[in-house]
Amino acid sequence: MFWENVRIQANGHWLCLGSIDPKGYGKFHSGKVNKRAHRYSLELFLGRDLLPDHDAHHIETCKVHNCICPWHLAEVPHNNHPGAAPEKHRKKTHCLFGHEYSVENTGYHNYNNSRYCLICSRLASKSWRRESRGSGKTAA
Repeated sequence: MFWENVRIQANGHWLCLGSIDPKGYGKFHSGKVNKRAHRYSLELFLGRDLLPDHDAHHIETCKVHNCICPWHLAEVPHNNHPGAAPEKHRKKTHCLFGHEYSVENTGYHNYNNSRYCLICSRLASKSWRRESRGSGKTAA
């Protein structure tokens, strides 16, 4: 079923002909399997699931999002995946409000490992609780 939706081209790309997501990546659905096609292709090639917290990444020479050629893919840790956070954000030392991203003041979101300012998060929570009390809403 997977290979029925693959077209191998002379230039080396293996194009996913199945459904494509809004970012141009191929998607693979079969039974309980619902993955991006390039991830599924790399797992087939490796003979195993990707390691926890790892992604399938197109190498620098392949910018074709719906290419699923395993030689154009690499298994990379999610926090080092170029798509996880743009380089300009990784280099930032302070949040938008000027608080330093120190060990004590930096939290990480579970869903994508992106960082956030703990001071700003606490202030936002206090503000939300204060506003919800005044409006008759209940805080969770």
